[in-house]
Amino acid sequence: MPVDLECKSLLLNYTQDDVQKILANHGKKMKDLENDVESIKEWFKTQPHIPVTPSDRLIVSYLLMNKFYIEKTKSRLEMNYSIRNVLPELFCHNPLHPKMRKSHSYLKVIGMPKLTKDLRRICIIKYEDDASIDVNIILSRIVMSMELIAMYDFSNGDEYIVDCMNMKFSIISKFKPTDVMKIVGLYDKVYANRCSAIHIVNLQSVSETLTNMFKMCLKPKLRDRLIIHKNIESLKQFYSLDLLPKDYGGTSKSTDESVDDYQEFLESHDEYLSKWIKIHVDAKLRPEPLVNDEILGYYGNFKKLDVD
Repeated sequence: MPVDLECKSLLLNYTQDDVQKILANHGKKMKDLENDVESIKEWFKTQPHIPVTPSDRLIVSYLLMNKFYIEKTKSRLEMNYSIRNVLPELFCHNPLHPKMRKSHSYLKVIGMPKLTKDLRRICIIKYEDDASIDVNIILSRIVMSMELIAMYDFSNGDEYIVDCMNMKFSIISKFKPTDVMKIVGLYDKVYANRCSAIHIVNLQSVSETLTNMFKMCLKPKLRDRLIIHKNIESLKQFYSLDLLPKDYGGTSKSTDESVDDYQEFLESHDEYLSKWIKIHVDAKLRPEPLVNDEILGYYGNFKKLDVD
């Protein structure tokens, strides 16, 4: 069955030429992609513990993340649902919940509309100092954003710009080791290979503690993708001006302008995401033991560390 890969949102723009280049980069043609999607959908029919079958677009996104390795794609798609039993606190607020709406004032998460020369998507994460900061809400927003990017985007991966300019001690103190492990676990077990680079900009001395904690938890492959910048000027060594917002020295829409667009985009999917956060696996129906249960051990160890 044909897979619809038409661009559906100008916030995450790409062309059909981009699609063909990305498929060719993986040695794939549309027919190969369609066969892989059907194969994975058939596999989901043999997984009674998962109450839904992912959409074609979600499957395509995970195939791209996992470089078309079918078993890895199955594993991470399965974990996309199983992770909710491990971290239920990240799946309990819909986009229109007051806490979620408030979070847009202290957490800015946007994707840049144009792909890089390597056909990757730049995502910017920026914090603002605010007494109401809630770390679980921050992580929930990021997870929801990743779901929508997976549904709407077609790229070779993401490159993150994390702006630490406003990372005050009041923010840093709210992050526990378990919170860092949640982030690492999500990217390692669910979104691995989606992250091609992490640029940390405007690193303040007060935020070095959190950054070092984050680096310690990363696997070597991800740690090697971490690039520290003292200011935004050095970003121009990596990206042309049309790929960066005005407030980062570029020519694209400012971060504040894009944040409003992304809040509207997220909230327009409230009905879908309200159902999505309620999807949970029934572990008793699982045909095989969970292969990716290392995250349970990581999380448990760091949870003990928090208590100690």
